[in-house]
Amino acid sequence: MSDNFNDYKDSFVDIEKAYLPDKDTRKLVLDDIDNFNLKLNKAARYDEGTKHEKGKFKFFNKGFQNDDNYLIKANFGDLNFEDICKRQISNIEKMGIENTSFILSPDWRMVVGLGGVSVYETSITLHYIYGFPYIPGQALKGVCRNYAINYFYDCNEDDALNDDKFRKIFGCKEKNNIKGMEGSIMFFDAMPITPPKIEPDIINTHYTEYYLPDKGNIKPPADYYKPIPIPFLTVKDTKFQFVLGLKMGEDISLIDTAKKWMIGALTQSGIGAKTAHGYGYMQEEKLGNTNKTEKSKNTVLNMMISK
Repeated sequence: MSDNFNDYKDSFVDIEKAYLPDKDTRKLVLDDIDNFNLKLNKAARYDEGTKHEKGKFKFFNKGFQNDDNYLIKANFGDLNFEDICKRQISNIEKMGIENTSFILSPDWRMVVGLGGVSVYETSITLHYIYGFPYIPGQALKGVCRNYAINYFYDCNEDDALNDDKFRKIFGCKEKNNIKGMEGSIMFFDAMPITPPKIEPDIINTHYTEYYLPDKGNIKPPADYYKPIPIPFLTVKDTKFQFVLGLKMGEDISLIDTAKKWMIGALTQSGIGAKTAHGYGYMQEEKLGNTNKTEKSKNTVLNMMISK
């Protein structure tokens, strides 16, 4: 999807169409909301239906006239993304956790949390405090684990679980003769280090009546059905800080291996929804000699900020 979204008006301009949570909130005179999570999910715009379309919540609309075009625009207020990323590493270090950090960015677009609960038909994972898009640590751990199994253990999970290094990195449940154990690597949430750029995209379903037959009346996948565009939000042109931690007393080689696997997973397998269509693939930032593990020092972050 390609368009100049700068010409679109902010959907929040028509505040009378927003479903604000209570009567007192509706009485407020608001020009904007500087927490994108609240703006998107707690002040959702509802458009009344027409004879051709049912009413529904919308964050994006492309009409026949320019005046009909609107888009919910991200506003992050005065958030200092660099300070937030620095504070994340500082808090990790205060707990005595040895860590390594690195910077990656989507080489095109990324969407994490597309199928999450939402009043819209699609969703996006947003930080519950800051309101910006981020990548949860559990998602990163799952992608990294799956990548390691596929690329280094020939897609055989049993072979991976029989490897001591794999079990120490990810942990495992007790299975047959394999003893359960906690993993030694901590996968922290990936935070944006630059203001995220959020743009809409669409899923265009062409054969709705074929996929959703009426009471068993199966219809052919013909070209005469009306396509139904379903918008969703994506992140692009945004640099993310990734941080891995190592439990005290564990072998330092574990975090080196985990970092190698993590970068491989994000650059070769991608993360989030629609990776088969090119979404979610990351690229490394060219910051000189940044492939070495920074032991409890945010060297990579400082290099990013100084640019």
